[in-house]
Amino acid sequence: MLKKQNWPTPARRQARAAERRFRRSLREDDRLTWMGLLRSMRALYEDKNTRFWWDEIAGSKDDTSKLWQTFKGVLGDAPPAESDVHPADDFATFFNDKVDAVRASTAATPLYDVPHRTTTTMTEWRDVTSDEVGKLINAAPNKTCQSYPVLTWLVKDMRGLLAPFLSMLFNKSLTTGCFSSQFKEAVV
Repeated sequence: MLKKQNWPTPARRQARAAERRFRRSLREDDRLTWMGLLRSMRALYEDKNTRFWWDEIAGSKDDTSKLWQTFKGVLGDAPPAESDVHPADDFATFFNDKVDAVRASTAATPLYDVPHRTTTTMTEWRDVTSDEVGKLINAAPNKTCQSYPVLTWLVKDMRGLLAPFLSMLFNKSLTTGCFSSQFKEAVV
């Protein structure tokens, strides 16, 4: 991978100007000019890339370790970053230390008196109807997910059969206060 260098910005500016000219006029000669400038800019970048790697190889000719690292860079092989590997114990220690530090820094802070607020609760609701469930099924996006890979078009097509069962399931869940643990799973 080529390291960040001073790219030939005049070539890029010329290509962008030619592109804008073509997008405004939509003329074939403007498109050919733009394509020619893109080809020359690409050739310039490739030449600069080649020269960069030749210089890197020539600069590391006496150091075989550095030479192999350069070849890995030319081939696109990135060396494994050891900083990305964290044992579970180090991870747990980091968070325990972080929690201890936060507790220590806030130990002198007076406790916050949370004012008591009354909140409204739903004590009653009306039953969900089959028509409402059918409309919701029909309005659902045509997507599937990993945890429930059913074909959406099929569910929409069978909504007349599914809606009464689903409305009964929803209403029973609301009246009993029970919600199946199978419906509480998600892929994150």
